[in-house]
Amino acid sequence: MLMEYIHGSAADDLRFIQKSAPAMFGTPEQDQKFRRQMAKIQAQVLAFQFPKIGSLYYDNDTESFYIGPEIDSGKGPWTSSADYYRDLSDVCMKEAAGRYHRNPENNTYFCAPVLLHHLMSIYSKDSNGPYNLINRDFGCHNILVDNDFNIVGVIDFDGVFAAPPEAAAQYPVLSCMDVEPPCIIETNPHRLEIIESTKLKLLEYREWMMKYEAEFSDGSAPISTLLGSRGALIYHGFESCRELFGFQNKVWFTSALEMLREYAKA
Repeated sequence: MLMEYIHGSAADDLRFIQKSAPAMFGTPEQDQKFRRQMAKIQAQVLAFQFPKIGSLYYDNDTESFYIGPEIDSGKGPWTSSADYYRDLSDVCMKEAAGRYHRNPENNTYFCAPVLLHHLMSIYSKDSNGPYNLINRDFGCHNILVDNDFNIVGVIDFDGVFAAPPEAAAQYPVLSCMDVEPPCIIETNPHRLEIIESTKLKLLEYREWMMKYEAEFSDGSAPISTLLGSRGALIYHGFESCRELFGFQNKVWFTSALEMLREYAKA
C-alpha cells in the first residue's frame, strides 16, 4: 500500500499528549476553532448527493463513483429510506441474536432494534432521495491536526455512505459531543454536569453546520436542522445497538419504551 504522508497527529492523541482539560481539544480557543473546522468539513461532504442509499464505490471503467451495497451488511443499495430502515432493523436484530445467548436478561438487546424501527416510522419522513454523502467514522480519531489543532487531513474513509436525512444528521463520533438517549432521566450528579456542559457544544456545532451547509448548497440547510431531532436520535440508537456494548442496547431499549409511551399519551 502506498500512502501520501500528512504531517500531523490524530486530534484525540494530541489532546492527551497536551493534557487538555476534559472534553477539550487544547485551549478553549483551540477547541472552538477545531470544532468549527470539523463542521465545515462535514457540511462540505454533505454537498455530494446520490440517487440511492448505500456505500460509495468507484468504477475503474467509467472513472466515476456510484452507490452500491452497504459494506458492513452486504444489503442495498436502497431507493427508499423506509426500506433502508427496515433492513437496518433486521441487521441489528440478527447481530443481537448471534451475540447474546437466549435468556430473559438479554431480551432487551434483541427487542431494542424492533422498537427503534417502529419509532423511526413515526418520526421520520419516507424519503426517495437525493441522499447526502456522509462519513460515518468522522471523528477526532480520524482527523489529523497540527500542534495548534488546525485540521490538516482526514483519514479512514471506509465509512463513506449515501444516507437518508436522519442518518446524515449526526454529530462527529468520539469527539466529546455525545448525545443522550431521549426520555432517560439521569440522576448521577457527575453525568448531569457532563450533559449540561455538552449542550452548548452541540448547539454551537449545529449552528456552524447550518451556516456551512447553506454555503455549500442552495442556501438551505435541511440536514443540519435535523441535528438533535427525534429522528436523528433514533438513528443514533440504531448505531449504538450495533456496537459491542450490551449496556447500550439496554439503555436504548428503555429510551425506546419511554418514547413510545410518550407518543401513545400524545
